[in-house]
Amino acid sequence: MWVVEKYVKYLIGFAILWFGLIFYRSCGCAKVQGNYMAPSYISDQFVTVLAGKNKPGAIEVKDIVWFWYKVPTSKEEGYLARVVGLPGDRVAIKNGDILIKGVLLPEEYLRAEVMAKGQNIPEIVVPRDTYFILCDNRRDPQAPDSRRFGPIPINAVWGKIRK
Repeated sequence: MWVVEKYVKYLIGFAILWFGLIFYRSCGCAKVQGNYMAPSYISDQFVTVLAGKNKPGAIEVKDIVWFWYKVPTSKEEGYLARVVGLPGDRVAIKNGDILIKGVLLPEEYLRAEVMAKGQNIPEIVVPRDTYFILCDNRRDPQAPDSRRFGPIPINAVWGKIRK
């Protein structure tokens, strides 16, 4: 009987180890640097990133993603932003409002103090295998988003943020 108990303990330990390895590979933690996602996320806040969510169809409009992108003027390489355009979408910004395929995108998560009224970007078609992303603090001219460096490749997205 003690042999069975011994192997059950080993089996339980192995299962815990296996679960830990799977969790480690599919989830991560990241720290928000700066206030470019205010008011949704503030500087120095930690977020949980669900890895492997960059497959086509896994990311939707309004999802917040963690992506890797090297911006020449920054020492950071990982950023947080909201997806507002999927591959093939027509995206434009008129007077600070986002239009997708000519339809206004309701952004209930934004407050008036972070919206950039008067900002205009002509309509673009989001290229295949890219996302058009924007930070929530639209008044920040140094925000790491598609207004600054264009659509990001799908493979630059590390995962979706879990709130």
